[in-house]
Amino acid sequence: MEKDRLSLLNTLERIWVMIGNKFLYDLYKINDLDTSLNQLMESLKSKDENFIDSLNTPVDSEVCDEDEIIYLTKASALIDYYSFQEVIKRGNNNQKSKAGGSGRYSGV
Repeated sequence: MEKDRLSLLNTLERIWVMIGNKFLYDLYKINDLDTSLNQLMESLKSKDENFIDSLNTPVDSEVCDEDEIIYLTKASALIDYYSFQEVIKRGNNNQKSKAGGSGRYSGV
């Protein structure tokens, strides 16, 4: 019984250390990569505060295996792309307000 308990605790510790983010780990465990990455995009688009805040958790790549690194690389690319798109949207909204709300920047 004690051996099973220790094994479970070691597994849970490995899971947490492995990716360091429960949300990303849950997505990683989905068997279909396309489904996993689509769910990642949905979480980003929905602006799920808990999920987005969790992305500030650093990941120790030294404890990740090769498959986890590959997944995190793909996930990071999507997260970066989405973040960049949000910055562009905010920039465009700022330009619209400078143009008096006309939707066009009058300084061009």
